[in-house]
Amino acid sequence: MAKVRFFFMKSLLFITCVLFIAKQTTFGQDSTKINAKQAIYFELGGTGIGISLNYDRLFRQTAKWKYGARVGVGINSGEFRPIPLGEIYALKGKRGKYLELGFGVSYLFPTKSQYTADTTLVTFRGGDQLWLIPRIGYRRQRNKKGNVFRAGITPVFILQSGRFRFYPYPGFSFGQSF
Repeated sequence: MAKVRFFFMKSLLFITCVLFIAKQTTFGQDSTKINAKQAIYFELGGTGIGISLNYDRLFRQTAKWKYGARVGVGINSGEFRPIPLGEIYALKGKRGKYLELGFGVSYLFPTKSQYTADTTLVTFRGGDQLWLIPRIGYRRQRNKKGNVFRAGITPVFILQSGRFRFYPYPGFSFGQSF
């Protein structure tokens, strides 16, 4: 009986020490800091206009805000026409749930090809299009490696041949952070 009591007390002491150490190490972690500072994701709509592949990097984190930038390439209108894009952004929030505010640009090359009714390929030359795209949205990204989800409204301001146009444009992104 004494051996069982001694074993029980020794086990209880060991478990108490392990829990105490585990509690101390979890208290020291900052739940507002994102450790996975890079991400790769696909975006539908948004700054990429159609479908885009993006690389994202956080470059500064403070207690309240996180700042980053992204670059990517997109395609639009069913034809392979690379659309370079870039964006700077700021995140506010914690525990993987963030308000995302950003400003991006996209550039559309001035050519467009299409087939006419008699199967003739016609290339139209339009003016260059510079798309100025602010963003307001929601970002779900764990502080460690994992999935990234973004949803937002990106009102597009288009400057083309001296004319100015505006379109509200939603955007959704899915990817991985590392």
